[in-house]
Amino acid sequence: MRAADTVRAAFAIGYARAGADAFPIPARAKAGAVAAMRAAESMPPGRVVEATLQLGSLEGTWAVVYRRRERLEASQQSALTDVLADVAAHLDVGGIVTLLANLPTFETVADSDTTAAAITALRREFAALAGTDVWGAWRAVLREAIVSGTAEGDAVALALMADAAGVSIDFDLAFTDAHDALADLDSMWADVDGWLAKQVDGLVTQLGRTLADAWASGATRAEMVTAVKDLLGGGTNAAATVLDMAIGQALSAGSLATYAQAGLQVVDFLTAGDDRVDEECDDAETNGPYLLDACPQPPLHPNCRCCVAPSLSSIGDVTDLTALWEPYVTGGDS
Repeated sequence: MRAADTVRAAFAIGYARAGADAFPIPARAKAGAVAAMRAAESMPPGRVVEATLQLGSLEGTWAVVYRRRERLEASQQSALTDVLADVAAHLDVGGIVTLLANLPTFETVADSDTTAAAITALRREFAALAGTDVWGAWRAVLREAIVSGTAEGDAVALALMADAAGVSIDFDLAFTDAHDALADLDSMWADVDGWLAKQVDGLVTQLGRTLADAWASGATRAEMVTAVKDLLGGGTNAAATVLDMAIGQALSAGSLATYAQAGLQVVDFLTAGDDRVDEECDDAETNGPYLLDACPQPPLHPNCRCCVAPSLSSIGDVTDLTALWEPYVTGGDS
């Protein structure tokens, strides 16, 4: 049998095993099979089948995993947008416009110098926010995103291990317990401030270029103020990208910590099989399985939706996993 045919059969088995009854297979689930078949020629046959069996479950437990992830990210991005609206209100954009207008020999100054001047002014503006209520609210949003991401990663790991044993868990209950355990940890603030610094760096560069470009095109002061507000309120700015990465890393960290607690030794790197998967992700999936401490940790790039999953072949090596998910077995998914 050709590798692609083996993959197709394995995917169908995984899809059916997940309890899915929608035929023909929906496009989202089918994408997983296509991605696996694409990699089939370069992967050992056993690895192809194992990974594809898991991707085939995208309509079962995996569907819940991705649906919950999308909901979590949308909620956290919405909270960030609200905070950035307050940030925009506190930035003296008018003062920056005046600064640009008063640059020496402005009519002949290089675009790069205009951008640099705007960035320098913006750094001062953001530095002035430190210690204010707006800054505190921003830090709080980031902390909640990291705590929620870590807790969700824990719940995902429990769900996937339970799923391998044919058991469903209450995602919400598992998430709540993990979230409560993390909520008061002071050690979380170091991560928060690290991600906040990355958000500020990204924003000052993006805003600086936006203001310089607007000025060069002859925009009015009011139009430049509006451009800043639109960028910070649009949900596709540099801070939103950094938040997405922070949540993704927290998810992976939460899952890996739970696998380690379970005594699991081997894990898989699984792509979502969608159009966000790049060559680095494909390679990471192809080169698995991995020892727990050697697995590439998603996200490997912005908007990466890859996951670290328990290797099906190693689940049987751990003798007592039941105690981990037993408190959450209620027969339902969220």
